[in-house]
Amino acid sequence: MSGATDEFKALLIRNRGKLKPEHFPKIITFVDSYVSEFTAAGEKDYIKKLLAEAFDIEPQRLQDIFECGTKELAAYKDDFSGLVPDGLAKLYVQYLDKTEPPSSFHFFSFLTVMGHMLGRQCHIDQQIFKVWPSMVTLLVGPQAVRKTTAAIFATKLGYGADPDRVDNFEKVTSEKLHSRLAQKNPATGILTLPEMTTVINKKDYQKTMIADLTNLWDNPDYLPVETMGRQEVLREVALSSLMCSNETLLVQNLPLDAFGGGFFSRILPIYEPVPDPNKLFPEPEELSKELLNEIIYGLVETTRVQGPVSLTRLASKLYAKYYKKIRRNAPLEPNMANWVSRMATGHLLRLAMLLSICEKRPEHVYIDENHIQQSYDLLQWVCGRLPKLFNLLGTSGVGEDSQKVMNAIVGNGGRISRAKLTGLVYGVMSARHLDDHIRTLKQAGLIAQVEGGLFDDSNVTTYYKTIDRGKK
Repeated sequence: MSGATDEFKALLIRNRGKLKPEHFPKIITFVDSYVSEFTAAGEKDYIKKLLAEAFDIEPQRLQDIFECGTKELAAYKDDFSGLVPDGLAKLYVQYLDKTEPPSSFHFFSFLTVMGHMLGRQCHIDQQIFKVWPSMVTLLVGPQAVRKTTAAIFATKLGYGADPDRVDNFEKVTSEKLHSRLAQKNPATGILTLPEMTTVINKKDYQKTMIADLTNLWDNPDYLPVETMGRQEVLREVALSSLMCSNETLLVQNLPLDAFGGGFFSRILPIYEPVPDPNKLFPEPEELSKELLNEIIYGLVETTRVQGPVSLTRLASKLYAKYYKKIRRNAPLEPNMANWVSRMATGHLLRLAMLLSICEKRPEHVYIDENHIQQSYDLLQWVCGRLPKLFNLLGTSGVGEDSQKVMNAIVGNGGRISRAKLTGLVYGVMSARHLDDHIRTLKQAGLIAQVEGGLFDDSNVTTYYKTIDRGKK
């Protein structure tokens, strides 16, 4: 046995009952690398015993985790609620605590609607461009994770607080969107899409939507457009967007053009891979009318905010530190790197501005170092979910059947045995075609092959697992 495996066993013995679910990904990766050594030394059962004791779980639960990757682990981990800063947005999350959508969906839906209500009343001046409060948010997750529920509720609440400020666009073409914005000055609105891919997809007539939205999301002062066959000019644009989709529809419908020209980097993707099993309410409790009134009053009060938003000296210093850190440590994967670059120049400041307004709500807002830190922490949470999402979206260029294979692996938790994968695609493709698609995904850097498993009787069992392409 190598020194690495001896150290691994010693680590498990030292940490009986101490290891947490978040340690599993690294543990599984190590065991995958050294399972042949454990097998040759006849220590597989001993390693299973040490692992069960270290994580304080039943052997069958341990086996489920090793065979299904992180599928079950993610369902039990709410690491977002503790990040929500004090202020109006936190009141909103508390108000909806006993509802099924994840707190992250409620939080970012609320900020998106609030940003829309602010329009172009405030901004951060970056000399050659301005950061406006308009957010572009995409809620992503499987069916039954309550994406649309969160988005619609936040939009309705904003409309109830001030109907004159909430101008909601739904199913639209580029020309119709331009036409409606051209009727307003400033050209403000919120694009709400219960399913993003109904408007942004691979159909030829919708491809111009990507370029048009990219321009609109920059909130230009002056934008010439074509509306229903005639030339118009949009002035003082502030287009917010609150969109929803699931992994499968994004992979099937999101065109490769979406990653070019900065389109996707302007979007803040909030990814919840599984529903929270602790948030099941067959008979929801009555929501607090007192909290609702306080939230509506707070939303109306935010409309007093005017003018440029400044950073304190300490806030500027902390922002400069994180700006350099983010830009210097960008991931190697190109699409992820594009998004991270935009995070430093736009998302970080925009979120800090909205958090300051949530907390203070004065007529003139300033950002202190706490708001920069809170914004950075929230975006780090977002970034932690992105590699898996970008792995999925990266399959949009490998063909429909290869996407089906990738979806099967991801749906099993990011790890699956050859036998189970064959069973899932039986009747859809032959073994030879499956091998072709596996080869394509491996060459694209999307999956890796592992020979043998800790819980397999056979030493030649083949597994496939997704690769985190978002890391350096």
